[in-house]
Amino acid sequence: MEVRRASGAETSEESARARVLVLPWSAFRRFPWTGPDPVLDPAPRLLPRQAVVSDALRVGDARVPEEGEGARAVAAALRDGELSDAELRALDVGWVLVERTTPGEPPRLPADWRPAYAGPELELLRAPDPLPAAPRAATARVVAVAGAQLLAVALLLAAATLAARQVTRRYRSGRHASRGARSGTSLVT
Repeated sequence: MEVRRASGAETSEESARARVLVLPWSAFRRFPWTGPDPVLDPAPRLLPRQAVVSDALRVGDARVPEEGEGARAVAAALRDGELSDAELRALDVGWVLVERTTPGEPPRLPADWRPAYAGPELELLRAPDPLPAAPRAATARVVAVAGAQLLAVALLLAAATLAARQVTRRYRSGRHASRGARSGTSLVT
């Protein structure tokens, strides 16, 4: 698929953290291969780095604005119909993926951003060196996620231990009851 070829056009350790801005600016797409129905943009799931896409939602005539911080910043920067190199770098964007076969017009982009890939459906533009680097997850966030996962594992182990004890008790009490029934006596507990 063309998205995978475009995403692998140029990858290095330094550029691995630069974000990809996906245009035209819309959460939903219509591609020739999807038929008449709009679909969510597949780019964030196909690209090997963080993608900045619109997460605005249109419900009838109402529009629910973008909720992601990066998406809100891009939407604000797009109000004048163009994106400057400084605006893109401030958003940690080092790549722009233009999906050509879906409705919508991309904004005017910096002239010095060069194609790293150009195909019939996609164009991937790269910022001039040095590429910006999106911030890594904060240590507190990493610790919180790891802690939550460890807690989930501990709870599963505790539940499995309790279940095993219950099964063992039932098995033992069933064995003692069957011995008492054979000998004509009953156990008093």
